[in-house]
Amino acid sequence: MYSKFGQFIDGKWQQAEKKETYDVINPATEEIIGQASKASSADVQKALKSAEKGLEVWKNTLPWQRSYIIRKIADLLRKKQDVLAKWLTIEVGKPFAEGIGETGGAADIFEWNAEETKRIYGQTVESRFPDTRVHVYYQPVGVVAALVPWNFPLILAARKISTALAAGCSVICKPDVITPGTVMELVDICKEAGVPPGVVNLLSGDPESISNELLESDIIKKVSITGSTRVGKLILKKAADKVQRVTMELSGHSPFIVFDDVDINKVADMAITAKFRNNGQVCISPNRFYIQENKKDEFINAFIERTKKLKIGNGLDEGVQLGPLTTAKRLGEIEELVETTKKEGAKVLLGGKRPQGFNKGYFYEPTVFDNVKDNFTIMKQEPFGPLVPMLSFKTFDEVVERAKEVMSHQGWDSLTIDMQHGVIDYPNALQMLQSISSTDVTPLARVNWNEPGQIMKILDAGCYGVICPMVSNKFEAEKFVQACMYPPKGYRSFGPIRGLIYGGSDYGDFANNEILKMAMIETKEALDKLDEIMSTPGIDGIYIGPADLSLAIGQKPAFDNPEGSPTYEKILNILEHAKKNKIFAGIHNASPEYAKKMLNLGFNLVTIGSDQRYMSAGAKDAVSKLKSIKSKEDSKAY
Repeated sequence: MYSKFGQFIDGKWQQAEKKETYDVINPATEEIIGQASKASSADVQKALKSAEKGLEVWKNTLPWQRSYIIRKIADLLRKKQDVLAKWLTIEVGKPFAEGIGETGGAADIFEWNAEETKRIYGQTVESRFPDTRVHVYYQPVGVVAALVPWNFPLILAARKISTALAAGCSVICKPDVITPGTVMELVDICKEAGVPPGVVNLLSGDPESISNELLESDIIKKVSITGSTRVGKLILKKAADKVQRVTMELSGHSPFIVFDDVDINKVADMAITAKFRNNGQVCISPNRFYIQENKKDEFINAFIERTKKLKIGNGLDEGVQLGPLTTAKRLGEIEELVETTKKEGAKVLLGGKRPQGFNKGYFYEPTVFDNVKDNFTIMKQEPFGPLVPMLSFKTFDEVVERAKEVMSHQGWDSLTIDMQHGVIDYPNALQMLQSISSTDVTPLARVNWNEPGQIMKILDAGCYGVICPMVSNKFEAEKFVQACMYPPKGYRSFGPIRGLIYGGSDYGDFANNEILKMAMIETKEALDKLDEIMSTPGIDGIYIGPADLSLAIGQKPAFDNPEGSPTYEKILNILEHAKKNKIFAGIHNASPEYAKKMLNLGFNLVTIGSDQRYMSAGAKDAVSKLKSIKSKEDSKAY
């Protein structure tokens, strides 16, 4: 089935340079669908040159002409919906009806961007000078690398390709090796619609080697990826080296909350559709079900009744509503998570095994659990399959807190960039800040020393606050504060022109008050001068690095120190001084369990080491409540 395709470079299908292929498996039958072309480094380089030439053609194509071609792609997608839906069924495993739905969604995306192509507006900004005009023009960013996942290959490839085309960019699309045919069919439609040679390219083959080579190229200016958080971190690091723009859609772990005033039957229908679409292999699939306690039994019964009626089978068979998991690896991971959940104390109400009557295929029964607790693995780990843990709750406030609980959910409220340890430097940090700038995540930076130049740069880049190491006395605390503040209160250079354009002339005063400034307590001298440091005007909080603190008092370095240990006692003493001085207290930890313990003790901010950066909880609260807990005397000192 793949013989008419291959690598799509410079407007034509061609064999890979080394003529290598790989097998693609039908998850419903475990049979080989066919052999798809496998790109080598030579193919990647050809595609890069092709896209570079295509960019020059496409960015100079009039928007209305681009719009016409993009709209034609939408029309062809609808015309060929049966062909595309079949590809989705035999490669992904989803029911044919879902494939039709995904094709319609992909066509709608192309149609939307066909219209948006005509509406790329600029901006006129009032200048401070009478003889100057300030205009903003939007230009194509350049060649885009579009990394497409396997679970929704058509609609996600459509989202990446259509937006690149609308903006005037050329694109190199890399489908997953699990689902190459679906994306190949889409790219062939782009060719049929009249997209010029070199504007859309496709590389099929080993994801890691192709992605690495694309990101190492100076030709790639933008990366779009949908995938796991683990892969997203790797891509973000590599993109930072070239300061490439990155758009990421990563893992999720969504709650589904049912209150006692709803129509249970209606909500159960909604839950079935949301949960079992693509067999739960959806990043926005509900994975944690919270039911108000007086309606829990009623909802579970309604949910199970509907789940039992779902027809499992090959998506090409009539009436099938639940296909197989997409890979043998996914099936193995689901089986392992089910066993773990049972061992942790959950009760299986339905499913929990492979269905009878299927000798082939990666099928697994929809599985419903009861007696699940918030600290179970399934509540922390995205299952990406047909697993449904049921929990109860009493009140609105309780369930909201549990649903967003930092130890049970992947949606952390802040990111702390650690520039003190590891490999993250300013360009890396800048890329990370750009990547989260459109999210609701609060960025902090832990700088590598009390050095004004670095502190000013990271604040100008968009950080909400700074954690400064080795602050041992009042002089060093004052030096740190002054680096964070504009004159006359400090000596931070006024860099961001955006502040003047959007914030007005009082931007400096506003920024001085909003920046969170936390001094690290990790030396013997600092322990002797806690009140001196904490009462320094402008210091909003302290932050403890337990390992360095342990060394400072002659103990072996450790992060999660046991109760009664010398370091633990020092931590408690620091926390009490912070409370007395009415400032925030933060601490670094090695495990989520210990971090939760620190929050319960009264720490406002906890961080947990994660791949050279810190995932954090509490920073958003610290920023929003910064002024509300400071004393009047401290406020006057500003």
